[in-house]
Amino acid sequence: MLSARAAYTDYELVFACDNGEIEIDFDVENRTVVNVRIENQDSEVIYDKNVTSDMLLITDLNVGNYTVTVTNLETFNVSQSSDSKSFKVLKKSINITVVVKDNVYGELTVINVISGIDGLLPV
Repeated sequence: MLSARAAYTDYELVFACDNGEIEIDFDVENRTVVNVRIENQDSEVIYDKNVTSDMLLITDLNVGNYTVTVTNLETFNVSQSSDSKSFKVLKKSINITVVVKDNVYGELTVINVISGIDGLLPV
């Protein structure tokens, strides 16, 4: 968890990874217009939008390092402030189970392959 205080804004950024989803939660005091920007390790912008919610769910990020920046934009009464946090998306571990039933010499053998992910699995 990252906490920082800048001008009139207090941020708390929490990251949790489950099933390929990254959840970004934050809290902004004296909220104006809040912008969330995510850049990859090559400084390419992956996400850059003004948001109305205090939670953002990002899916389908490639493996790599990212930086998220949350900015409370300046108004006449509130100074702009921002906070950043780096995070890493790791390769997902998969489980593969191979089950062979009714194996009789000289006849067709049935092999069941069960995987934790969708897609083609060469056998």
